Amino acid sequence: MKIAGPGTLEIIRKNDMTKNNTPLEHEEQVAVVEWIETQNEIAKLFKSKNLRPVLFSAIVNGHYQQSKKQLNKLIAEGMRKGILDMVFIVPPERAKAGKRLMVWIEMKRVQGSSTSEEQLEWEEAINDIEGGVVGAFICYGQKEAIDVLKDLIIVL
Repeated sequence: MKIAGPGTLEIIRKNDMTKNNTPLEHEEQVAVVEWIETQNEIAKLFKSKNLRPVLFSAIVNGHYQQSKKQLNKLIAEGMRKGILDMVFIVPPERAKAGKRLMVWIEMKRVQGSSTSEEQLEWEEAINDIEGGVVGAFICYGQKEAIDVLKDLIIVL
């Protein structure tokens, strides 16, 4: 609650001062999806170059919270804590390195987010794969995620 005016004190609730107004992880991730979809649409325009799309998918690991039964079912099917949020398969003709790439991205809010031990373990395990064709990145916000992708793929 704010009360302000000539001769009055401004009163601010404590939670107003600590509220995080940065975009949610969902909003940041949607922006990355929109960017890569736009890149794939542009690639279709270059028919003579036969450019394949960058394949991608979100890993919907956080949606098990609906019920304990659903959680147990997903765990039985192989769901594990910490798996990163998105995976991208970049065909060689779209990769700056000239070879197929697999890119994993864990999206975080720019402010007010943390990375779990399990996520760090996944990131390290993915980055330990030899050959330089697989990489994992923890990105704080859409700009950082898109910059990672721009560093790896040929932007059209």
